[in-house]
Amino acid sequence: MAEHIQLDVPLSQVHARTVRAVTVAICADLGYPLDVIEDLRLGVNEAVTVLADVSDTVDGRLTVVFEPAASQIAIRCVRSGAADALVLDDLAERILDTVVDRHHVTEDAVTVVKQIPSLEV
Repeated sequence: MAEHIQLDVPLSQVHARTVRAVTVAICADLGYPLDVIEDLRLGVNEAVTVLADVSDTVDGRLTVVFEPAASQIAIRCVRSGAADALVLDDLAERILDTVVDRHHVTEDAVTVVKQIPSLEV
C-alpha cells in the first residue's frame, strides 16, 4: 500500500480530538482490529499532547501523516511554528512504550509505529 493520508490542523490541544477521530476512522476503514485501533488512538493522542504543549504559537501547525503498509502503520505527527523544545517526559515515554511497537522523537516530530496482525481469517 503506497498511499498516505495527511491531516493539517492548528497546533493546539483543542484539535487532539480531531486527530484521534481521524486516526480511528482511517484504521477502521483499513479493517484493523479494535485493540490495534485503540492503541493507535492512545499513541497518537500522546504524541499530539506532547507536540502541542507549547507556549504562545499563534501560527503553529500540526501535520499528521498516516502511512499504512501491509504489516504496519506509521503515523508521523510534525509541528511547525513552535519555538519551544520538545520534551517527552517519563509518563509520555511509558504510555508510548505500552501502546505502540515503536516510537521516534525528533526536535519537532513524534512518529508512532504499530504492527498489524494478519487480517486473513
